[in-house]
Formats: sequence, C-alpha cells, structure tokens
Amino acid sequence: MLINRALLFLARGSKRYILRVSFVVALTAFLNLIQFYTLSKIVSGLVQELSLDLPLLLLFLAMAFLQILLKPLVLSWTANCEAHVKRNLRERMLEKIKTLGLTYTDDARSGALYTLLLDRVEALGPYYSTYIPALFTVLSVSVGTIIYIYFINATTAYIMLAGLLGVIILPLFTYKYLWSTGKEVWAEYDAFGSDFLDLIQGMQTLKNLPACKVEKEKIQAKAKLIHKKTMDNMKVTTIENFLFELFSGTGSVLSIAYAAYCGLKGEIGFSELVLILFIVRSCFGPVQVLMNAWHLGFNGLSASGKITDFLKTEERQMRSYFDPPAEKSTGLQVEGVSFSYSTGARVLKDVSVELEDGKITAFVGESGSGKSTLSSLIAGLYPYREGKIYWGSDVLSKESCENWQSKLAAVWQEPYLFNLSFKDNLLIAKEDASEEELHEVIEKSELKDVVDKLPQGINTLVGEHGARFSGGERQRLAIARCFLRDAELILFDEATSSLDEKNQKSIQAAMERLAENKTLCIIAHRISTIVNAHKIYLLEDGCIMASGNHQELIKNSPEYVELLARQASLVSFDEVGGEI
Repeated sequence: MLINRALLFLARGSKRYILRVSFVVALTAFLNLIQFYTLSKIVSGLVQELSLDLPLLLLFLAMAFLQILLKPLVLSWTANCEAHVKRNLRERMLEKIKTLGLTYTDDARSGALYTLLLDRVEALGPYYSTYIPALFTVLSVSVGTIIYIYFINATTAYIMLAGLLGVIILPLFTYKYLWSTGKEVWAEYDAFGSDFLDLIQGMQTLKNLPACKVEKEKIQAKAKLIHKKTMDNMKVTTIENFLFELFSGTGSVLSIAYAAYCGLKGEIGFSELVLILFIVRSCFGPVQVLMNAWHLGFNGLSASGKITDFLKTEERQMRSYFDPPAEKSTGLQVEGVSFSYSTGARVLKDVSVELEDGKITAFVGESGSGKSTLSSLIAGLYPYREGKIYWGSDVLSKESCENWQSKLAAVWQEPYLFNLSFKDNLLIAKEDASEEELHEVIEKSELKDVVDKLPQGINTLVGEHGARFSGGERQRLAIARCFLRDAELILFDEATSSLDEKNQKSIQAAMERLAENKTLCIIAHRISTIVNAHKIYLLEDGCIMASGNHQELIKNSPEYVELLARQASLVSFDEVGGEI
C-alpha cells in the first residue's frame, strides 16, 4: 500500500473527490458481491429443491440494474476526481510560482517548469482517481469477503488471503528499484523537455551557425537514453505483472479447489460450496483492477517527488510591514536597501534614493551596476529584507506587496506579449477597458499606423512573444498598457536601449505624454533618455556614486563624465547636452 504523508499533502483540497469515487467504486464491487451471493442461492435452490426463489431472482436483477446505473456515475466521478486533482495541484503550483517570484523562475529552466506543471501532474492524476479507489475496494470488499468465508471454511479463507496479500505486498519489494529508476526517467524527461524547448526557441541561431545537425544528434541521444531507462523499468514491471497474476490466479484456483475438496469430503454443504465458487470471483475481481491500476498509479507516484519538493520550496520572504515615518514624504523613498540574489553576492549595498512626485528620476550606470535590480525592487518583483521602501503612507512589505504593485506600471527591456490578439494584450492592463479607451491609448502610443496595417486590425494575433512586431512596436504596446493602467509611478527599464533613432523618437514622444502628472523612473544606457531628468543617480558596483541633474553631474562627478566619455562614439555632442 503506497500511501504516505507526501501523497496526502498533494491530495489537499481534493480528498472529498477521492473519497467519493472510492466509495462509489467500492459500492459497485459490493453490489457485484451481493449479485453473485444471490445467484449462488438461486442455483442451490434449483439443484437441491428444484424450485426458483422469486424474491432472490428479483434481488439478483436489482443488483445487476443498480450496477448498470452506477457505471456511468463511476466513470463520471473518476474523470471529475482526476480533473479536480490536476486542476487543484496546478493552481497550488502556479500560486507557489507567483509567491516564489523571479528569485525562483530566474534560475529554473522553462522546459522543466512546463514538465512539472503539465506532464508530472498529468501522470499523478490516475494515482488518486484509479489506484486509490481500487486499493480501497480491495481492502473493504475483498477483505470483507474473505472474512465472511472464514466463518464457512477457515482454510479456504487463508488460501484466498495468501493470494491477496501476495498482490498487496509484492510492490513493497520492487518499490525501491522502480522508484529510483522512475525518478531517473522523469529527470531525463525534464532535461529532454528543457533542451528541446531551447532548440525550438534558438532555431534561428542554430541555422545561422549552422549547428542543427550537432544539436539534433544530442537530442536524439537523450531520447534514446530515456527509452533505454524506460525499457529497463518495464523489464521489472513485466516480471511483477507475472507475479501479480501468479498470486491472484493461484489464490483464486486453490481456494476453489480446496472448497471443492471439502465439499466432496462433506465438510461443507452443497449450498456453501456453490457460494464459495461464485463469490471467489467477486473477491479477486477488484484485485485484478488493482493490479491494472498499480503501474498506471506508480508512474504518477514516481513523478510526485519533484512536485512535493517544489510545493515545499522555502520562500525567500520580503521584509515584514513597518510603520512609515510620521512626516509624510513627498515622493517614493528607498532607504538603506541592500540586496543579493541566490548566489549570495550583494548586488545593492546600502542604497538610498528618492523619486520625487510628478518628476523624472533616472538611474544610470554600466551593465551590472545594479540599476535594473533597484527598479525591480521598487516594482516589488524581488523580496528585499534590508532597508525600507515606502511612498507616503504606503510601504512595500510582504503584507502589502499586491497593493503596492497596483500603483505602478512598467516597460521592461523586453516587454512580454502573449500569443493573443493585439486587443487582448492591451486588456491585460485593464480588463474592462472600452473601445474608446483602447483607441485612445493606441493613438497616444503612436501605434495607429501599426494597427492599421494588421490583417484583422486590433483583433490580429500578435504571435508567440509578439513575433509579428519589431522591438520598438512591442515597447510601444507596453507603453499603451501603461496608459490603460493609469498608474501613479511608471518604470522604464532601458526601454529604448536597443532601438534605432526613429523608434527611439516615437517612444520618447509616447513617454512624454505618459509622464504628464506622473512620477517617472527611467533606467537607460542612452544619454538622450536621461538628460532631461530632474534627478539622476549614478550607480557603480551596487552603490550610489553620485546624484544630481545632468549639468550638476558633469560639473561634480568624474565618474559620470567618464561614463559619458565611454559613450562618445555612440552619442553626438548635441545629445550630451553640454560641454565636458
């Protein structure tokens, strides 16, 4: 019997469905037992008394009719149970992913997450919907039948029990091997899925190099390894199936043979003999179902380990709630914040900045200086523990993170577009937006010409990752989302760092419209995106090296001047906006 705390933990929220289907499956088996019991009595009456017991015949027919009625219910409840188990697990896992946030997804492989959420959960469903009900039926109906026969003939009952125990106990001897090999197969399958997804996403690079043949051979080798390990597993299960059949068949045949022998010797009566002949089948019928369900359930069982580990992954907690200063601030405050990723090295070191209400604040620095990390912390995407982040009476903490995030919108380096229509990608920001609102934000984001060229206009599918659009068009769509969201704080994380001049000017114009009466935070490499900022913070190695507006930094910060000089080959003198 393979039931443990981990499996009960995974069944949380679905136990009612599992118990319900287990009950109806056991009830069907019990009705089958009564049916054969009445049939044995009818046969005994016909042979011994040459008379037909009409009430027993009606009971026999009633049991048959009830089983017919219950069959679609069993199928329906089994399907509902499996569907609920899988849906409940996936909801819990998605909520866990949301709670773990980017600290987990940054390190996890997309293909492995896909396998975890879909394939592993899919395999685990039958364990609860088929194996558990079959096991419950054996332990209730089959064992109950053996107990009943014990009072007729103890030895016959012992023979039946030996066959039943063989079927139930046998998996305990193969469990360790099948568990380890099953985990290996799933681990290889996870890696295969991740590598295959990488190949699909990197197809353009592979073709350009070209490296398709090499990668094809690698993926084929991994597929063969999965096949080999699966076949090794099946060799054991084939032997196990033989032993299952041996125990079940031997217990059934020997119990009938011994009962017949006792009948010939006169130790049991004719009616008791006929009863045993009939209900032995009802005893071992559920055992056959259990045998068939075992390997289906075990495949899911071996997949469950990773699911359990994932759901029990320790969360990196954001700092708890704190009281903001009594004197209300005039902007968003970051005070003494330090932060590190899972590697342990500090990316931000005692950083303090202020984003003044209604003004433009910019973070600038070389790659790896910590500016994007700082903006991600302000957005509540990573859990910080050292320092404080607050805005007026609102604080960023684990208790208030969702409320905090409702006040801001962002355009990241690579805005993500879902494989939905252009319209639906906008509605992600505001589900109930009217057609007038949508057309207004399209105009403000300078996307009207883009939409007019689409085959189905605003209802055109954007393609996976927004493949139909250029980088600048994707960023303008992200800006349109910000218009719809109408948040108090707008974050632009290097939103124009890789665009041509035309796209940059379009986005700059859209940004200026969006920034009206908003608090704006810009993180960029291009000088032209920060020269007009009210305040610029220069970051280096996770620390604030200098702050001020563009002209002040040119006069007072050698590090800022050096950064400008390094960009001289990309930025004209006019863009720099002054003498150095």
